[in-house]
This record gives sequence, C-alpha cells and structure tokens, in this order.
Amino acid sequence: MEWWLLTFFITAILSLFIPIVPEFSLLLLILLISLFLIVINKFRLVAVVLFAFSWLMIAGSQYQHTLKKNDITAEQLYKQVHIIEGEIANIVNTKSGSSRFNFLITHWQGRDVKATFKVRLTWKAPSKALLQGQKWQLAVKLKPAHGMANIGGFNYQVWLRQQQIIATGYVKPDIVKKTHINVEKRNILLHEQISWRQYLYQKLALVLADETLGALILALGFGERGELTAEHWRVLSATATQHLIAISGLHIGIVAFASLIFIRLIIRHLPLNLLLSKYWQQKLMQVNFRYIPILCSCFMAWYYAYLAGFSIPTLRALVMLLLFWSLKSVGIHVKLLRWLLLAIVIILLIWPLSLISASFWLSVSALVIIFSTFTRFSITPIEPIETVDKNLSPLSENQLSETLLNKDSQSNDLLADNLPSEPQQSQSLLYEKLPSEKLSYNKQANEAEQPKVLKRHWLNFKAKALTWLKRLVVMQLSLTLAMLPIAASLNYQLPLAAFLANVVAVPLMSITVIPLTLLAVIFLPINTWLSHSFVELALWSLSLIWQWLSYLSAIKWAVVAVSYQQIQMLLLFYIFIALALFFRLSKGKLAATLCLFIALITKEYFSRDDTMAWQLSVLDVGHGLAIIIEKNGHVFLYDTGASYPSGFNMADAAILPYIKYQGYQSIDGIIVSHNDNDHSGGLRHLREAIVVDQVFANDVVLSPDSDCISGQSFTWQGLVFEMLSPVPLHGNKNDDSCVVTISDGVNHVLLPGDISIKQERRLLNMVGMSKKLATDVLIAPHHGSKSSSSRHFLSVTAPKYAVFSTGYLNRWKMPSDEIQQRYDRFNIKTFNTAELGMVTFNFSQAMANESFSNEDTANANVNSVKADSQGLIESTPKAHRVGTIVITNYREDIRPYWFVN
Repeated sequence: MEWWLLTFFITAILSLFIPIVPEFSLLLLILLISLFLIVINKFRLVAVVLFAFSWLMIAGSQYQHTLKKNDITAEQLYKQVHIIEGEIANIVNTKSGSSRFNFLITHWQGRDVKATFKVRLTWKAPSKALLQGQKWQLAVKLKPAHGMANIGGFNYQVWLRQQQIIATGYVKPDIVKKTHINVEKRNILLHEQISWRQYLYQKLALVLADETLGALILALGFGERGELTAEHWRVLSATATQHLIAISGLHIGIVAFASLIFIRLIIRHLPLNLLLSKYWQQKLMQVNFRYIPILCSCFMAWYYAYLAGFSIPTLRALVMLLLFWSLKSVGIHVKLLRWLLLAIVIILLIWPLSLISASFWLSVSALVIIFSTFTRFSITPIEPIETVDKNLSPLSENQLSETLLNKDSQSNDLLADNLPSEPQQSQSLLYEKLPSEKLSYNKQANEAEQPKVLKRHWLNFKAKALTWLKRLVVMQLSLTLAMLPIAASLNYQLPLAAFLANVVAVPLMSITVIPLTLLAVIFLPINTWLSHSFVELALWSLSLIWQWLSYLSAIKWAVVAVSYQQIQMLLLFYIFIALALFFRLSKGKLAATLCLFIALITKEYFSRDDTMAWQLSVLDVGHGLAIIIEKNGHVFLYDTGASYPSGFNMADAAILPYIKYQGYQSIDGIIVSHNDNDHSGGLRHLREAIVVDQVFANDVVLSPDSDCISGQSFTWQGLVFEMLSPVPLHGNKNDDSCVVTISDGVNHVLLPGDISIKQERRLLNMVGMSKKLATDVLIAPHHGSKSSSSRHFLSVTAPKYAVFSTGYLNRWKMPSDEIQQRYDRFNIKTFNTAELGMVTFNFSQAMANESFSNEDTANANVNSVKADSQGLIESTPKAHRVGTIVITNYREDIRPYWFVN
C-alpha cells in the first residue's frame, strides 16, 4: 500500500511541472480510464499514476474556468465596473485608511452565480466598519488573479491560486452628483450580522489595544497577523520562530492533546458518585468512556481551527488528527510511514492545490524529520521504579463493579478503566482500589514503608523528566539543523540562533501561552474577569519568551545572509549527511559520495568567471521601473520602483529579494531617473535595508550624492555609463529624466526614463548625439505611452530589443496599441514585464578570427545577435570582438509551469 500512496504523491508533484493544463474533457477521460484500470491487478500502479495526474490537473482546470462557469469573460471582468453581492469572508486588515479583505460573491450584476467564488478587494476609506460575516452590495473594478514575477520574490499569483481567489480589485466610491447633495449609493450594507469569530476577535482586540505584544496574542488566537509590526517580524525571522505565531499542526496538536488530558483527569477524579444517583451510576457503567476524551479532543481542535478561519494549514492538521483517532478507535495499527502517506493522499484528494503551498511542505518536512530522528536515534525512556506489589492479583469485573457501587472514592475508577492508558498504570490503579477484605496490608508496615514509596515516586518522576528533556533537546536540535536549508530558502538568511530560540520558546509556548490564549478566547463570552486573567498570564509568559528572542535576534552572529547558490551547496551537504546516517553506506560508497560533493563545491567556488560577461534585468514592478545591472559580483541599479501609503513598496517586494537571492551585501550605486513615485519610491527603503555606496539624482529631495548631468560619464566594472540628459533642466519631471547609456564596447543599452517626444527631439538635435543613442537594447520611454517613442527616435536608436515595464491591465493601457505597432514596424522585438515577468539580458563577448554567420551561433532556446560597436556583422575575415545577447524571462524560461502563470 505504501508504494501506491507514494506513487500518487510523486505523480502529483511531477504534474506541477507541466506548462499548460489540458482540456477538461481529456482530463475526465484519463480519470475514467484510471478508475477502470485500478480493478486490474497488473495495471494498478499505472492507474494510480493516471488518477493522480488527472485529479491535480482537474483541480487546476476548475480554478482556471471558474469565470467561464459563471458566464464571465476575462475581458468583461476588467473593462467595466460590476455590481456584486456577497459576504466578507475574513477578518479585515486595515492600514492607512485602506482595507483589504476576501469577498465571497453570490450575485453578479443582479443574478445568482452558478458557482460562488472569492475575490480579494481593497477599499479606501470605507463608509462603515468592515466585519467578517457582513453582506454587502459593492461596485468593484476587477482583474484576473495576477502577481509580479521576479526571481527571489514572493509569488503572489501562486498564493492567490492556493487560496482559491479568482480575481483582485478595488471598490469604487459612491457617485456624488454635481450638487454634492444627491449621492448615488452603490455600496450598500445588506446584512449587519457578523460572524462569531469576528465578535470574539473584536472583544479580545479591545483588551489588547495598548499591549506591545497584543498583536502576537491575536495571531495565536485567531491566526490574524495583520497587526504585527516590522520589529515583530524581524525578531521572529532572525530566530526562526515564525511558525509559532502561524496556527498550524503544532498548535492544533497542542490543543488536542491538552484537552484530551484534561477530560481524562475530570473523568478520573470528579466525584460522580456524589453528583449522580445510583440509577445514573448504573447507566454510566454501560457507557464506553474511552471515546469521550477523544471526541472532546477533536471538538477542541475543530474549534481552534474555526477561530483560525479554517485556514488550509489548520484543516490539514485536522485531517491528520481525525485520521489518527479514526484508525486508533477501530483498532487498526499502521506504521508511521503509512499513516503519513495516507494523510498526505487524503489532503491532496480534498485540497489538491496544497502542493503549491509552502506551509504544506514545511509541515511534511517537519514530520519526516521528527519520525526519522526517533527511528534512527532511538531514545528509550529510563526504566521507572516499580511502585506496585507484584504478588497482587488483578480484580475481576464483578469485583470492580462491587467496588464502584460500595465505595465513595471508587465510582470514577471504573470510568478511568475504560480510558486508553499504559498497562502498568491501569494495573496500579486497580491494585490501589482493591477492597480491604481482599488485601493483607498491615497499616503499621505501610506507615514504615511510606518514605521509601515517596522516594520511589520521586525517582520515577525524575526518570520521566530526564527522558522528556532528552527527547525535547534531540528533537529540537534535529528539526533546527535539518530545517536550516528550508528556512534559508524562504528569506535567504541562515538563523544560527534558531536552536537556542526554539528549544526555549516551543515548550514554553506549548504549555503556557497557547493554552492560556485559547482559554482567554473561550471565556470571553462567559466570564470577562476570568478571560482577562488568562490574557494577563499569557502576556506575562509571552513577555519572558519575547525578551529571550529579542536578545538572541540582537546578536551579530544570529543571522547570516546566504545566496541561492550557497543554499544549494548546503542542501547537497545535507544529502551527503542523510546518506551517511540513514542508509549506512559502505566506506567506499561513502568516500565516493564525499568526493562528488567536494567536486561540486569546487566547481561552484573555483570556476573562472567571465570578466567580460554582465547582465541587465528589468524587474516586474507593475507600473514603474527597476533595473538591476550585475557584473563581477557587483550590482548597480537604475530606478527603484514605487512605494504606497500602506507601506508596500517595490524595494521590499522585488529588488531586495532578488539582491539577497544573488548574495549581494551592498549596492555600488543607484541612478534615479526622476522623482516620480513609480521610479523613486523604493529608494528610501533600499537605503534603510542595505548599504548603498552612491546615489545619482537631480532632485534634492532624494538627497543624492551626485547630480545627473549631460556629458558626465564614469566606468563601473569595465562598463561605461554616460549621461546624455538632462541639459538644461526644463522643470518637467518626465523630460528631466536622467537618460543613460551603458556599454561594454560591443553591447549597448539605452535607459531613457520617462522622456516625451519633445525631449527626444532635443536629444536628436544635439551634435553627435545620434551615434551615442544607437543601441542594442532599449527600455521603452515612459512605459510605452503615446507621448514617447517617436518614429525618428526609434529609427536613430535602432534597437533590436525593447522592454515595456508596465502594470498588468493598467488603467493607462500602456503600451498603447499604436506604440506597439510602431515598434513592430521597425522590426524591434518587444518584451512586456506585465506579461512575461522579469526580463534578463545576458551580455558576453569573445574574439573571432574567421568568417561566421548568424546561423553558426544561433541557439534554438535563446535570442542571440552578433554585433560590434558599428552594428550587425554578417561575416569578416579579421580578428574582432563580437557580442552575444541571451534573453530570458520569468514566465517562459525560468518558471514555465501552469500553476505559476
């Protein structure tokens, strides 16, 4: 069975790497064939493969055709304002007066939808407080789900798909007539009833309003992390403790286990004989109390998942918990591997798109590490000291029933006997409750033995405590070390203080903060004073933990920046360690593996770099511009993208992730073309986050180190930067853009900023400027608007490639159809970041001493051109330097997978 489950899992993973989703009819046919083949023994494995593939692809197809099922075309979606009705599906996050929330649509343009679907909306200055559970009519402008596509950055589009969000957009304000008296109401609250979760969240938020750590308590209680500050995230990231405030399997497991133990204790020690009549005692004797703690445990886990908004991680944890108790209840014993694979397959059958969720892989990795650790390094508990006389015999069922009815203190013990417990514990319980006439204990002897019994109990407790501590340290050390590459791949830093942080924080959070927070939420509607007391205790405990985490995060060695290449080397090293520990290879195989590992590292770190090669990447930053130039392990920027009142900015979202991915520790220089937000907005954030050696700009507001002046030039890493404009300043921000050419002597790039046709003419009229403007790669002026890219400008610059840096379905419709056609008429190959994601040009050059043609150097997978400083060379018999441009883009070359695009 394990092979079938593993085959399903692996096939589902491989299905992610297909570029497109096949037609639904074909997928349905494959699914039916797999169901037919599964009854034939020798084709069952093939049937599992076909079933897994078709099942995952059908999930992708259903997502992509949600709009079509509701008779909505993509063009209709974004070209007009829509009146929709539905329900707010989550707790609303409001920052700087702007609210973001998920909205479940039930009515579209006055008609019922065939299948409800979710959209993510932004509402600036809403007319009323937005609360989960409210039903609204809204006027919205929408776009299909889309996100920026850059190496190293967060893939918002994948996240939207995983959350089953079909479109994003914003709420249009109500129309105010010219008289300012009449207002056409389009955004109307239809139903004020809020969800129980929202009600509890509001009450707890009021209690925690003035608390520094209140946001962490809200995150632990409701899974809402919108209130966390940048400082909170910094400490959590530096100590690798982000998982503690993201409600997932750990939290669900803690609540389930705590409630199980609590109910067991109640059943064991509650004096039911004093509370119930003999009739009800007889009735209770017929009940199997073994299932009551299990049911309570499952209910509390479900309730906590509800408080967390039934997020996908909590639902996955619920599935694993229910599977465990279901197998336990029916007496089916399975190995840990089979249970894990079975849980994974069930999760993928219910939520196939879990495979594209980072939290899914973190959970599975953690479980595999825990199981592997305790399998490979078996930690046997220290033998407890015997506390029961071995000469005693167990009671019969009749004797136990008599005892229950005749003794006040024994009614609960029958109930406890039905609970699952260790054999030795049950036996001890029975012997302790034997009727006095059946036992031959001497009272005086018992008094003399009492100190010895207490000593034995103390030794028992000590032995169990040492075993628990040993297991905790070994498990946490294994998790920390094994998860380091995974943690590093999330934000390109190694949290070296992770073990010291987690070995303290995890147990303390598990036994104090998390249970106390849940108790505070449970008692909020019942007893305010008691709830507040639990909150105070949780805050006190959390403050102690936070002090420790803050101290660790401030240590210099707590975090080490790593590049993607270094993470790959670390993964190879871990694979070598895993082979050595778990597969027990022979000395020869181990030595061969070690040699291979050393060879790979040697190739990575000692291979010669091509000092003539460099690359220029136009990042996908929506409507704006951010260009990164790299050579010889150094980096230079032209423009920094936008920033917004909410705090979101392109420096944190696109530029810094890419720089960290490549392993750069500083930026040699930044040229800001002009002080428009879409070009300069990210500068302040870059200066705060990383060392910037020099800034070139013309606006004093940007605090530049140098001005951008026409005729100025400098050499950086062998590349010549020459500034062609502005001269003089014209007072128009766009026309005062810093126009720059970059050249390695063979390849040329022109960066014109947002200049208009008027400024293009000025440049073309300057003596000797036509030669300087000639280029191989052009970044389209002003994002491809109608006000730029004149025919004369394109004919003089004569680029082979041009890039439009635009926003997806932007309101200005850039690049305009007219400009796109103009570039096409000049045979200029164009790239649009909104459609392709980031675009990278890799420049290199070599010496050629014999005739060649373009065909000799063409590559089927890349666009290439052979050129010298004068232009395209068809053939020449002399030695000369030639350049090659290799172009790649994110969506077609780097991540050409169906779930990304």
